[in-house]
Amino acid sequence: MTLSKIFIVAKKEMIGIIKTKSQMLVGLFFALWFSVMSAPVVKTVDEAAVFGTFNNLMFYFVLMLGIFMAYMFSGKVFFNEKREGNIETLLCTPLSLRQIWFGKVVGVTIVAYLIALLSAALITIIANIFSTSMLLPLPAIFVHLFHFLSCYRRNDPLLAQISGQVTYK
Repeated sequence: MTLSKIFIVAKKEMIGIIKTKSQMLVGLFFALWFSVMSAPVVKTVDEAAVFGTFNNLMFYFVLMLGIFMAYMFSGKVFFNEKREGNIETLLCTPLSLRQIWFGKVVGVTIVAYLIALLSAALITIIANIFSTSMLLPLPAIFVHLFHFLSCYRRNDPLLAQISGQVTYK
């Protein structure tokens, strides 16, 4: 199973999500809305607890928003496949059902992840407006947010094992 075939399906899904104005508007609205509503929390806590509160907000909130966006996008992707009848055409290709499913999941995950990163940037900017000191996430938060970027490299061994392409030497 080659990852290039999976990324063809993923690219199709990403383009489909991005070109659907309603999905992108809802995704961007949620990122903006939740960032604006949650970032001022740093103003309500003691100065000693500001950094802890900010890092907790970044760690849990961005994860929750990314999962919510992926859930919303995946429902729409599979609904569109059923409605438009594209799944029959995809099943006639040399791709297995597992490769098709994995490509769709990767495509949805990348778009949801980018919206979650946008939300993290907005939370940081808005929290710094309300804070008296400069707030930046801890290095552990950066690792948490950017860890999955390596999963989308074509030669990543973890992704190869997940997709069934085992390359033990």
